Amino acid sequence: TDEEESYTLNLVATTETPPTATFAVDPVSGSFTTQFTFDASASADDQTATEDPAVRWARAGDRAWDTEWSLTKTVTHTFGLPGTYSVTLEVRDEVGLRGVATRLVTATGRSVFLPLALR
Repeated sequence: TDEEESYTLNLVATTETPPTATFAVDPVSGSFTTQFTFDASASADDQTATEDPAVRWARAGDRAWDTEWSLTKTVTHTFGLPGTYSVTLEVRDEVGLRGVATRLVTATGRSVFLPLALR
């Protein structure tokens, strides 16, 4: 169009650094019926208390967030179908800076079922 828009961009110097996102997966492998636990409590920020950075999770590799921002660092999930899933954690500090970590999780197509012993 012929319309002209203007924007004001303000740059502010800061000593803030983005948080470091990291998470553990337990168990490290399982079937599509396994309940996996994702723990982001080791994520850190130099300027924010350990419990204060908010986290959110995407479990399908599409960056569509499956959870809202939360201070709870641990979530569980069962994938329901076999496959390799890209799990992404995003950590946000109190000034809005963000860190991201991604890990691949494989859920196999076989579950282990122990037979019941009938008497």
